[in-house]
Amino acid sequence: MVRLIALTVPNNDSIIRHCSVAGLNDDGSVGVGAFFRSQRHAYLSVNWLQGAQGESTEAKWRETLRLIRGCRTVKPTHVLAALLAGTVRELHTIESLACVLTVDHKPTKENRPHSGISGVPIETDPAALAVAQALATHVTEQRRVDRI
Repeated sequence: MVRLIALTVPNNDSIIRHCSVAGLNDDGSVGVGAFFRSQRHAYLSVNWLQGAQGESTEAKWRETLRLIRGCRTVKPTHVLAALLAGTVRELHTIESLACVLTVDHKPTKENRPHSGISGVPIETDPAALAVAQALATHVTEQRRVDRI
């Protein structure tokens, strides 16, 4: 039996968020809708890019997309958005947010690089918009899935 151990994603590593069309702005850029947390989820699901298998960064992006496709519907117009884990942790200081966010590795049997952003208020909370705006503003890279 393989034991999955949770750990903190390093500050300089990237986390990847799957964004459906509903989470994109009209121009195709990642918008606030990609970072709202529903009440049925305890955290925002992301994947730890450097935790994915692959020799190169490109191979890690492809592997991340493959893993995400294994657990949700992914259409060609969807986007994968990257953020730095350390920046996400510092958003309460950078953006004067009322909540502190954490980024932890939460591996599953099917998705070893699976991770989560905890501390994000549910979408009905008044603070949710500020957090979503801060996350969307700090996306470092985005790729349409049909181009990965």
